[in-house]
Amino acid sequence: MNGGELIFYMGEKASTNYQKYEHAPTLSVIDSDFVALPFVVNEENVFRDSILIELNQTLKNQTIHYSISGKEWEEYQSPILITENTTLQFYAENKGHKSAVLTQVFTKLNTDVQLKLQSSYSNQYAAGGANALIDGVKGGTEFRTGQWQGYNNQDFEAELIVNSPQNIQAINIGFLEDRNAWIFFPTSIEISISYDGEIFEDYSVLKIQPTETHEFKAKNQTFTIALNAKKQIKAIKIIAKNYGNCPEWHLGKGNPTWLFLDEIELK
Repeated sequence: MNGGELIFYMGEKASTNYQKYEHAPTLSVIDSDFVALPFVVNEENVFRDSILIELNQTLKNQTIHYSISGKEWEEYQSPILITENTTLQFYAENKGHKSAVLTQVFTKLNTDVQLKLQSSYSNQYAAGGANALIDGVKGGTEFRTGQWQGYNNQDFEAELIVNSPQNIQAINIGFLEDRNAWIFFPTSIEISISYDGEIFEDYSVLKIQPTETHEFKAKNQTFTIALNAKKQIKAIKIIAKNYGNCPEWHLGKGNPTWLFLDEIELK
């Protein structure tokens, strides 16, 4: 089959007669033993001190049951307060029929470090929100798992603030490359450091050798920048340079590329 274009023509108003179309049947009756999956309402799964976890469902005749970190199952009645790293399991039940058991991990942040993002991640690849890159959760080689934070058509810029100045030997930053999905490693990582949190000095630039053009297999890599600073460090600025548009040899040539990060660590 040859490729081609699929073109949709949209009207100015929403159609209200879709139920009349033979090719678009609708479900008017739901089986009595049908169980819809419950879901977590919270948008972020990382927190600093505590978090209230709210569960919900689309069908109101079901009950939701949950277990915290392997403890006994309880019926959900109201938001759940947690104050430490927690693995939450939950399922819905309807007349003795159960849904699949879902799992969500909630992570308590290291309060010694703060991250200020100067770039805007894609809501589609938020990985848990603004603190995802310091939550200790690392991704594999699949960008759709929700563990990678994606930045499209821009450099990644952020400031890492250490509440109590420390002797920091190195900084590790994890990136993903999946050229089939237009995700490229950065071309360089620039590091500036501050001893007082206000005045920064350029410290190091790590140049990253591009992957060979014939390699398209997804891979993740942690890049390490040594910081043999003369004093204790209060803050670090990071700039990871976007690859730019897809190159001429790529199927997406001329289109913007992505940066995907999973974790920033201080050593």
